[in-house]
Amino acid sequence: MARMRDLKKEKKSSDSRFKRFIRLWLNLQRSTLLRLSVEDEVALKSAEEAHHALIQWFTKHNKGVLTKPTCQNLGGIPSYVVGFPDPKLAMVAMILVSDVYGFEAPNLRKLADKVAAAGFFVAVPDFLKGDPYNPENSKPTWLKDHSPEEGFENAKVVIQDLKSRGFSAIGAAGFCWGGKVVGELAKLNSIHATMILHPSFVTVDDIKEVEVPLAVLGAEFDGDSPPELLT
Repeated sequence: MARMRDLKKEKKSSDSRFKRFIRLWLNLQRSTLLRLSVEDEVALKSAEEAHHALIQWFTKHNKGVLTKPTCQNLGGIPSYVVGFPDPKLAMVAMILVSDVYGFEAPNLRKLADKVAAAGFFVAVPDFLKGDPYNPENSKPTWLKDHSPEEGFENAKVVIQDLKSRGFSAIGAAGFCWGGKVVGELAKLNSIHATMILHPSFVTVDDIKEVEVPLAVLGAEFDGDSPPELLT
């Protein structure tokens, strides 16, 4: 992950030290930005190997029992919860913040299960109050009652609940609508690592206020997060 507040240099995949660099990504300086080219097979192979090694490490060192998914309240917020509930066994507590289609979206829950299997305690809170967006209705009207700002305030409550359970390391990933929620969380010191994917409503000024490691993932033809904006 790279802190995008004060990027000072870039490391290209053509760098002879690339393979070592990607394998040490957990110790990256926050002023470093790494670019990957889909045409650079060596770079992609190294990145994939590093990711595989990381997952293997989590699996090897985690001796806990992966719990079955349940729905429970975190700070009074209904949440889909899965993973290792013992903070001594889970590597990190992860909060996944949904897009406008809510915490019951099947693909989001499948992703939560996959993240949990890698050694995490995962929570997917219902920040939309049981009322996900219906494409047949007006989105501007819906957003008035489901603002990311309100989601951000509720997320802080969830974080406090996780801390009360003993989790000292907490990360968050937000998708589209949830990207704004996590972008706001990244401005706080109460969370340790963040990721926003195809974020909506996030501005360059927001990024300048980030205080923790942040990864921004946008697709090649992503209108909201085009490559030229991310770099």
